[in-house]
Amino acid sequence: MANILFVLSYTKTKAAPPASSIEYEKTFPTLDSALRFCVQLAELGGEALYIIKLLRGVEDTVFEGGTLARAIERQQARHEAA
Repeated sequence: MANILFVLSYTKTKAAPPASSIEYEKTFPTLDSALRFCVQLAELGGEALYIIKLLRGVEDTVFEGGTLARAIERQQARHEAA
């Protein structure tokens, strides 16, 4: 197992409560790669719910809400600038 992993929980479509969408999980070796996936996901109509940083299999940090939204926006700006 890698020392650091980022686990992204996401839906393939946006849904307003009380409706729900199926949640999926995908792991990434870096936060940058997880955020790149989030940008692509948003472009396809999906939604990132949260990213959990795992250190040696133990939860270290959770990126969600406004923190996650700002990180995705910064990643999207870098993507558009490239």
